[in-house]
Amino acid sequence: MIHRSIYEYNTASAHSGGASCGSNVNSIVFFNHASIGANWSGTIKFQNSCATPLPPGSSNITADPGLASLTHLSVGAPCVGAGSNADADWMTDLQEYWADTIPTNGLSFFPNIALTNAPPGVMSFVVTDSSTGRVYGVYANTNLLQAPHTWTLIPPEKTGTAASFTLTATNNLPAQNYRTGVRLP
Repeated sequence: MIHRSIYEYNTASAHSGGASCGSNVNSIVFFNHASIGANWSGTIKFQNSCATPLPPGSSNITADPGLASLTHLSVGAPCVGAGSNADADWMTDLQEYWADTIPTNGLSFFPNIALTNAPPGVMSFVVTDSSTGRVYGVYANTNLLQAPHTWTLIPPEKTGTAASFTLTATNNLPAQNYRTGVRLP
């Protein structure tokens, strides 16, 4: 089983430039080349995936995935939030993978974030129970009424330590909204 994968810009001399057998869950199979079955062919099953032509399986889409880069989706892309959600919480299984939580456990959450008493003009965010294989950051927005929301990273990001650590942001604007985020290294 292939889970949370991107097959793109591959070329095959005969068939199946992207995928040719097995099961693909929460995957993107797009922009591949082959004389037969450019993106996929053969006995294959997809679930919660983006591929063209429409593959067999449940909850698949054929829309352009909206890739911002070879590994990231653009804001508002049709694949964002379209993956499966095994524990029926507010995060898809892919988002839980990024956050290093357990996608089959509805009680597995992103680490708690606490604000500390920092000097005026500084916001300090304490991240508890961080994961060593993830990078954490603070993002700011000055207008929550703007759609879509534009969140800007306030450097530096920090790699998780398997313990608590602090992220700091300087608030040099009259009003600013903050959120924390996590990504793969």
